[in-house]
Amino acid sequence: MAVFALLLTACGGTDDGNPQLPEGLDTQMVAPVDANAYFYLHPPEPVVLVEDAFTGGDVMSTDLHVIHQVESMEGIVRDLGVDQALRVTFRLDHGAERVAEAALSVADNAGVDWVSFEDRHLSLGRASGPWGESLREAWASDNLVPIQEQYEDAWELLKLMPPDPPMRPIAAGFARDVAGLVDQLLASRGTSMPGLTDGFGFLRIGPIAFVGYSDQLGDLPGGATGSILRDLNVGLIAVTQSGYPGFIVDFTFNNLSGGSGLVEVEIGESSASYREVSPDFHLTIKTFGSTFFFTAASTRKQALALMASVIASQVEG
Repeated sequence: MAVFALLLTACGGTDDGNPQLPEGLDTQMVAPVDANAYFYLHPPEPVVLVEDAFTGGDVMSTDLHVIHQVESMEGIVRDLGVDQALRVTFRLDHGAERVAEAALSVADNAGVDWVSFEDRHLSLGRASGPWGESLREAWASDNLVPIQEQYEDAWELLKLMPPDPPMRPIAAGFARDVAGLVDQLLASRGTSMPGLTDGFGFLRIGPIAFVGYSDQLGDLPGGATGSILRDLNVGLIAVTQSGYPGFIVDFTFNNLSGGSGLVEVEIGESSASYREVSPDFHLTIKTFGSTFFFTAASTRKQALALMASVIASQVEG
């Protein structure tokens, strides 16, 4: 019995209290289609978007270099580069129509299969098969379901986010390929952590959920950028869980972290694993039982502050 009790303790657990999530996420309605990744953006104030962000700069008319204000945005991916779509809600009605016209003018060259708008909503997708048609129809007809029901596993992870983060939550989402997501983030900075990402596969890591935080969100870029955390002034907290008990997770992570360039840093009375991936990309990792928490930010101070809020919520919870 003593050994059994010890193992239960080692398995550990995580506390889900009253997470601070982006405005409107708890009432967000989504299309009833499968997804391997999803994100939702809703900052406290509308954010700037330049109209030619949707044209890739292919349209040279100065009429297209118009600034719009975006209230919210959601993106959904079934198969990256094959089945993916974006829906944007503008502050003003004419924003969706103008950007739709700009996007339609270069749709063929940009690989966009469909563009539509209604009122303040703009939708565009690279998804020509049954999945894309189902998504487009659901958005057009408002045949939507609560996000908690459609992505139940991701929602359970989001409930683990801290109630008192150091910055305001402005975005949230999930991805089902944790190792692939981490590899892409690191590759954007010209580096890798093969020992760590290989370990995720061994530990049977499930989906990863994330929240983005910012007190002053930068303008939305026209395309992917390797310095997106710095350019947008955003920090991230991400959480995922292993299919193994906590003592196996701890043993495996401790063996792999040294080869991944991670070092231990003190955060208050606790500690976490840390790495400066690049001057504007700082990463921390900490496990609680079978649960992994990650933070990423453009400065060490922000990354550690985000992890401090995670530690506080788990210890006090």
